[in-house]
Amino acid sequence: MTDSHETMPATTDMDMSDLTPVQVAKPTGKRSAKLAARRAAQPEILEPETVVTLSALETGEAAAVEVVSAALAAAGFLDGLPDGDTFTKAYARLQRYLGHGHRPTGVPDSGSLKWLSLRTKLFTTTD
Repeated sequence: MTDSHETMPATTDMDMSDLTPVQVAKPTGKRSAKLAARRAAQPEILEPETVVTLSALETGEAAAVEVVSAALAAAGFLDGLPDGDTFTKAYARLQRYLGHGHRPTGVPDSGSLKWLSLRTKLFTTTD
C-alpha cells in the first residue's frame, strides 16, 4: 500500500520575495468613532500600584476619586471629566451593569470596586 499524500515543501524552500504585504483596513462607522473619542478623552493612566479603599472614597480623597473616575472612563461608564453628580451617575451605571437591581445607589461598594479594579487594572483595593 502506498501513501497518496504528497509532502509540503519546507518553508525555507519557498520564495517569499513575490508576496505582497497585507494592509489591514481601519474600522469605520459610529462605533469606531465613539471608541476613538473615548480613548482620546481618557485621562492619563495612573500607576497600577494605587490602592483605593472605600473609606478614601467616602471621605472624597482626591487621589482615590481620580483613579476610580479614570477606571470608570476606561470601562465606558463615564464620559468626560466628572463632578460629584456625574461620578455618582456613572457609578450607578456600573452597579446597574453588575446587577444591583433597579435602584443602584451610585455609592461605591466593595464588590463593584473590586470588579472595577480587576477589569481596568488601574488600581487595587483592600476592601
